[in-house]
Amino acid sequence: MMAGCSGTTYLCENGKTIEAKFLPRDEKVKIDVGDGTFILPRVPAASGSKYSDGSRTFWFKGDELTVESAGKTPYGRCALPR
Repeated sequence: MMAGCSGTTYLCENGKTIEAKFLPRDEKVKIDVGDGTFILPRVPAASGSKYSDGSRTFWFKGDELTVESAGKTPYGRCALPR
């Protein structure tokens, strides 16, 4: 998942899809949530890969993605399609 700059699509409980394009050389991720795109820097995480700008956090762990924004999880559970 982290190799190269390929995009990875996650399906979320709220019906939305999120595409993550990992930029390992810059230690950033480009996120497309369908109505906007932004780039977040990598931040320390106990496990998995975590990216945050201080107001939005995207935490990748195994096949799952947790999104936090303003202390809430607006997308519900997100995971790679099976």
